[in-house]
Amino acid sequence: MIKVPLMCFVTGAAMLANLSELQIKLVTAVVLADAKEIEDYVYYLIPLALGIAFTASQTLCFVNKAMKYYDQMVVMPIY
Repeated sequence: MIKVPLMCFVTGAAMLANLSELQIKLVTAVVLADAKEIEDYVYYLIPLALGIAFTASQTLCFVNKAMKYYDQMVVMPIY
């Protein structure tokens, strides 16, 4: 039987990791597109950097909770 909380932890970690990757792509696109005028985009980069830090920390939290409460490393993604 599949444990629903375990699947929620794994799915939440995967979704947050993908959101973090999207934010990293946005930051690099902004920086690489207009590297000369970076002062104009500071107000966009700061919230994205905070979002990256938040999603990365929550991803690790979800993975650690899933590994702590369930002994099924087969379904855990590799980080």
